[in-house]
Amino acid sequence: MAIQYEKKEFVLNFKEGKPTMYRIAAVKPQQVTFDKLLDEVATSCGVGRAQVKASIEGLIDRMSLFMEYGMSVKLGDFGSFKPAINVKAQKSVDDLGVENVTRRKILYTPGKRFKNMLSAVSITRAVDEINVKTSEDTGGNNNGGGGGGDEFIDPSA
Repeated sequence: MAIQYEKKEFVLNFKEGKPTMYRIAAVKPQQVTFDKLLDEVATSCGVGRAQVKASIEGLIDRMSLFMEYGMSVKLGDFGSFKPAINVKAQKSVDDLGVENVTRRKILYTPGKRFKNMLSAVSITRAVDEINVKTSEDTGGNNNGGGGGGDEFIDPSA
């Protein structure tokens, strides 16, 4: 499979005359539910679904604990997770403090396997492009979409 894109129109509001520009953007991908992922991992590993779920829940629990202490968690080829913050800059060093933290977040850095997968994945045009107005467009549907309906594509099939 590939990452699908569609053409989108946008306006440069900060430029004089507000010119219309065009770009391609990834179509919102399908989501795999946690239950579906549990089933797939259980099937591929030959263990019970409950064991897979307990292992993943335990992993998340331990990762959370380590990150609460400010530690980075490295998961081999999967990647690494580390706690981080966004901070509002100040004009004086005396004005800096915890109150300047605007957001707490977790940074994820993909591991080697995911980086290799991304470099090898193809990019293709989505089947139905309805986000771009053309000179022939007479006010048709311009509400997003692309890539088809609700049909689920099973990569393991």
